[in-house]
Amino acid sequence: MKVASIEKDNKRIIWLDFVKFIAISMMIAVHCTDNVTPTERSEAWYNLWGSFYGSFMRPAIPLFVMVTGALLLPVKENISTFYTKRLTRLVIPFIVWSVLYNLFPWITGLLGLSPTIINDFFAWAEPDQSFSGALHNILMIPFNFSMLAVQMWYVYLLIGLYLYMPFHCWALSPS
Repeated sequence: MKVASIEKDNKRIIWLDFVKFIAISMMIAVHCTDNVTPTERSEAWYNLWGSFYGSFMRPAIPLFVMVTGALLLPVKENISTFYTKRLTRLVIPFIVWSVLYNLFPWITGLLGLSPTIINDFFAWAEPDQSFSGALHNILMIPFNFSMLAVQMWYVYLLIGLYLYMPFHCWALSPS
């Protein structure tokens, strides 16, 4: 009986796979239409059509969030199993990559590279190559992403969802 329930839990949900495929395609389209360089931002036609096209692709993130909810809710595991399984796979890589992103300007300074190289990789970041600036950004990781790690905003969203999910289900369960 236990084997049958495990096999049942491992079956693919085809329509959710299709929704993920659509969301991934939309996310790629969003990133292709983002105005990231000063030249692109100065082109009126690019801004107009990039914004228009990108607006239709923005539902990608809500689709990812809904798929996460569809796959994980209601939470059937105990809290420690749920957190161990998900947060460790998410938080450890998140911390490593966030630290590396925030050390990038300092490393470029150690290598003697121009501060403007930072903007070649991170268009909105302040070109601060000091260790104190990197340390400040690293210490702020628990509270907010820096302009060097803008792409990590979705991980903050996921961590919040994962922290909330078991308690949401606990609060809604009948007594």
